[in-house]
Amino acid sequence: MDYTQAFPQAPLEDPVYMKVSQGWYIDDSGTLVQHSDPTHNDRSHFLQLKRNLYGCKQAARNWFRHLTQGLLKEGFCQSASDPCLFLRWDCILIVYTDDCIIFSKEDQVIDDLLCNLSQMFSIEDQGSVQDYLGIRMIKDPANKTISVTQPGLIESVLQDLNLLQDAKSNDTPSVGILYPDCDGIPRQDSWNYHSVIGKLNYIFQNTRPDINALDILPVLQLSMN
Repeated sequence: MDYTQAFPQAPLEDPVYMKVSQGWYIDDSGTLVQHSDPTHNDRSHFLQLKRNLYGCKQAARNWFRHLTQGLLKEGFCQSASDPCLFLRWDCILIVYTDDCIIFSKEDQVIDDLLCNLSQMFSIEDQGSVQDYLGIRMIKDPANKTISVTQPGLIESVLQDLNLLQDAKSNDTPSVGILYPDCDGIPRQDSWNYHSVIGKLNYIFQNTRPDINALDILPVLQLSMN
């Protein structure tokens, strides 16, 4: 489930003012009007925001508080260990900014919840769970299992390392530690070392606990040196 234009759905409690956009001005009647000169700047007026707006430093907090209040009204309890996890006796709801994922044993429970939430928020039902925050979930009803993977991010790492084409793979990893060759030629690769390590670490923490980015460091350091 996605909340459409989430931040402006929340009220703005603090007075926030912004400059009039270039090419616009406030006329004598107090109306915002487009100026004939697109470079015109109205320096005599300011606009007071009526709704929570993207770009405000409190925007994300205002939206989360607004969403939390709505979910509490629906009977959810906020987890003490993770404030983005909401629990109810018949379903579980997880929030990441404006994207939500709902789990329940009964489809009707989810349908009723979506119907109730649509009365308070502008939402979009995106159907059954398959991809969420870059993580692909594959359900196997026969074996009652769910497998998760991150094909997009894994492909991104291979792309960064120029391994998408003509790459040779091994079924088993190296058992020895490779150390950098300090007397070798300077690094020839152009890929971003820190970016690749960050992506590998994210994959390790989410869907591939069998790998550890720290174990890969010596290999990548060897290619740098």
